[in-house]
Amino acid sequence: MVAAPAAPPDSPELLPDLVARAPDKVRVKEAGGRYRLIFGSASANVGAGPLELRASRPDRSFPTMRADQLVRLADGTVRRYQAVGIVRFVVSTGHRHWHFLHFMRYDLRREADGRSILRDRKTGFCLGDRFRVPDDLVGRPRTRVFRGACGKRRRDWLRVREGISVGYGDSYAADLEGQYLDVTALPHGRYLLVHTVNADGNLRELTRSNDVSSVLLDLSWRRRRPSVRVLASCAAEPACASRSGS
Repeated sequence: MVAAPAAPPDSPELLPDLVARAPDKVRVKEAGGRYRLIFGSASANVGAGPLELRASRPDRSFPTMRADQLVRLADGTVRRYQAVGIVRFVVSTGHRHWHFLHFMRYDLRREADGRSILRDRKTGFCLGDRFRVPDDLVGRPRTRVFRGACGKRRRDWLRVREGISVGYGDSYAADLEGQYLDVTALPHGRYLLVHTVNADGNLRELTRSNDVSSVLLDLSWRRRRPSVRVLASCAAEPACASRSGS
């Protein structure tokens, strides 16, 4: 549902453009007798306007907040798109704050047929201006706008604001907050690790053509221990194997 616009319908929207960066720092880590494929992830906004989310709930009896997206218009007004996602208070090691769910998803696919065989269990994202994109982009603010901790240790909050400014990005280190895939039962072979931003497609942005990136991996076992080797890394490409060698 879209709230009634506060501006003439012909006023252009200054939409964000979310880019999924290819997974990096990919490796295998043992944890409690299981083997995890861990990796870093990042997404950036290279669009015409910020990604801005305002989430709220009526009172503390509601465990989640409804997130709306605020889109700036060329005439300086703002249009609100309602119910683009859910924000939930997440408790994990080192983190207790409000996460926007399903902003980015990770899955592992077989190279041979592209079939998804493993999906992430990540709890969501505290979106913010964590790093600066090197490109010189129109509309980039002089300083970071979204710099908060998303209500850290504040389960009582009734509203929270998250987002990514033009020319900035949000990143997560490998193995942080469930950012891994369990490969204990996977056989030797070649796989695609695929990252997709705006995974549910609910966020308004300029284009979705750069929402997916991937790396091609070779998983091998030796003495009952797995290791992984990155064969190729492809930005804005879900099937990195299509351009790989032998």
